[in-house]
Amino acid sequence: MLRKTQETREQEAIYEVGMCHLVAGKEFSPAKFGFVCSKAEAEALVKRKWTLEHANNAHTWSLGRESCKPALAFAA
Repeated sequence: MLRKTQETREQEAIYEVGMCHLVAGKEFSPAKFGFVCSKAEAEALVKRKWTLEHANNAHTWSLGRESCKPALAFAA
């Protein structure tokens, strides 16, 4: 249980730092911040969490089709 808690905290930290870099238009190198994951893993985590948060907001608030656009920002 402790390991899962630590992993969740690390993922949250990667998301927060990764989002700051994304918003600033700067490249994010997880190793520079002591994270043990690849750049691709960090980017996937940021994209997944961003998508889930925005999809949840669109669903929770029933804001209509336009509100789904942020959730699709990383769709291929």
